[in-house]
Amino acid sequence: MKWPTAKLGQIAPPERSEREFAPDEVVWHLNLDQIESQTGRVLEKKRAPASQGGVSTFAFDEGHVLYSKLRPYLNKVVRPDEPGIATSELVPLCPQPDILNADFLKFYLRSDRFVGFANQVVAGAKMPRMIMEKFWVHEMPLPAPREPKFSLPCNVEIFAIVREPSQDFMAVNIHSFKSTTSRPPDS
Repeated sequence: MKWPTAKLGQIAPPERSEREFAPDEVVWHLNLDQIESQTGRVLEKKRAPASQGGVSTFAFDEGHVLYSKLRPYLNKVVRPDEPGIATSELVPLCPQPDILNADFLKFYLRSDRFVGFANQVVAGAKMPRMIMEKFWVHEMPLPAPREPKFSLPCNVEIFAIVREPSQDFMAVNIHSFKSTTSRPPDS
């Protein structure tokens, strides 16, 4: 069965958090060097007053998926677990909750399938960046219509499975998911 698709820009538009931090409020400042390639694991949470964020930053929260447009082959995608301020090299994606589960989006963006696409649509030799016009029109598979959301198990075993960089999310064994979860299509 082939899953339906939708353009990334329609189902996960770029939206900054409406959260405003007081200048002296100590918050998480997320930069690319704090994100582990391939896994999206946050290596360190640097905290500082919000006023130290600089001009090339934005506020994010737990509803976002943050995608690194710089050097897409490094495959840096984060689902934050708390609000903070991030470098503008990360794109704040806000998945439409009635259409797309944020964890599904996170794993899809880390998949070999998407990284292969991203590596073909870059500009710049030394510091290649994703061509965002191509990013927003990329057709992403969606869960089958009978299952409007892709749900992950409550336990964290799934994270151990997809942390292997050689594994494509689309190829993860179905037995790792609850029986009520459908499997992304093979392509």
